Amino acid sequence: MASLVILSLNHILHLATTEIEAIAEKHFPPLRDDIMWEPHMQWLMTSLEDHQSLVRLLCRDLKDFRGPDAVLKAILSASLEITYTFSPHDYYTLKQYEKVITFHADRKHTGIAYLLQMKRIQYQLHITKDDVRIMFQLRDKLCDDILEVTRRRYPGDVAAKISETIARTQLFIPRNLFQIPAVVQAVRKDGRVDCLRRPVGHMLFDNGIDFDHYVTTDPDEIDVLGRSSLHLACVAGHYEHFANLYDSFSGSIKLIKNVLYVAAVHGRTQVFRIAQEREFDVLLHSDSRLFRDAGRTHLHWAACYGHLDLVEYILNILETRDTSDMFMGKYLARLDWPHDTAIHLAARHGHMQVVQALLRGTDWSLMKGACSNHTPFWSAVSGGHVEIAQLLEPFSNVGENGAGGLTPLAEASRKGYHKIVQYLLSLQGVEVNSVIEVLDFDTGCFVWKTPLDYAQEGEHTKCMHILKIHGGLTGRELRLQEL
Repeated sequence: MASLVILSLNHILHLATTEIEAIAEKHFPPLRDDIMWEPHMQWLMTSLEDHQSLVRLLCRDLKDFRGPDAVLKAILSASLEITYTFSPHDYYTLKQYEKVITFHADRKHTGIAYLLQMKRIQYQLHITKDDVRIMFQLRDKLCDDILEVTRRRYPGDVAAKISETIARTQLFIPRNLFQIPAVVQAVRKDGRVDCLRRPVGHMLFDNGIDFDHYVTTDPDEIDVLGRSSLHLACVAGHYEHFANLYDSFSGSIKLIKNVLYVAAVHGRTQVFRIAQEREFDVLLHSDSRLFRDAGRTHLHWAACYGHLDLVEYILNILETRDTSDMFMGKYLARLDWPHDTAIHLAARHGHMQVVQALLRGTDWSLMKGACSNHTPFWSAVSGGHVEIAQLLEPFSNVGENGAGGLTPLAEASRKGYHKIVQYLLSLQGVEVNSVIEVLDFDTGCFVWKTPLDYAQEGEHTKCMHILKIHGGLTGRELRLQEL
């Protein structure tokens, strides 16, 4: 029984992990070309570490299991059944499911029976209250089996921790089942958080169900993504509800900063207005709960995601501050840890109107000191945005090296942006054969690389053609000319 319990729990936690990843992509809309996306995912995986360590602990028994061939065959058969439980292919007909579920339930293979009953309910056209009742009975019995296994097989402290976790949570319910009123009613009646630490209100919200009457006002009651009820109201755009909840959370500065980060990502300008009305300084650094501090303001995030209304709202606040110490210019020149200002991010991600709005407050004498790594013009080139590069050209040294020592032309050639390559070569100050010395790991020697080298490495034939028309040579060819 123990091995089948472990197998069942492994599959349930796998379903939960898949669910939270999907929720995370909605909560943190992915900008996969943004350097901050990877820390987001690192942080998410760290959040799930407790559950993953539990899975590893329990699954170790399966790996070390040495039993009769008949038992191993039974475990393999059960594994096959639940592997197909949530696949798009029908492993059994619905009629066969009933017989198989009864077979496993009679032999006290509760976890297998529970998982199969979940699928049966998802795909059965006519669901009865008895179907749902049986599923929750099997779930409760599985929890009892998990507790029994942990008490018998693990040291006291480990068993106590697992028992405590099981006692205060209800096992994960897949989102398809929340379309069934009887399931929703049972989850509400249970009232406990699930294994993703989601209170009932969070579960209902994630499944598109009205959650107003089931929210918690406890700032410490957050799920593995760090979401409180205030976060949900923010993302949903329930501003009246958000305002009513705000006072319950106002004592937690860090949580409010994180809510404003989420508001900046989603462009919820009204959330900033509510916080500003309650005298919260919305110009504070953002708290994105990342694995490492991003060093970004809310303006960085709003510019990154192209939320013009919010960018203009923050700019209006900046304009009302004392201008004697060039506060606005200094604020707009603030760098995150990858050395980007808000205008860098807007330029890289192609938000023309946001770039135009930020230009009105940018002090280029201050920005020059912030551009030691790369300029906003370089960021526009790196993102492949010709019109934004043209807008920023008057404020830039178009031949200046950027990240990795690459000139804008080398960066455009590396990424295959042939239109930008053509545009750059029409400008004065752009050298077609600009050279950067890089280490060749095969030979251990430094070699010359030009924009043409980068275009050839990426097999960007249009860029190669344009560069050669303008006299482009490889680093090796330049070396040979010097001999």
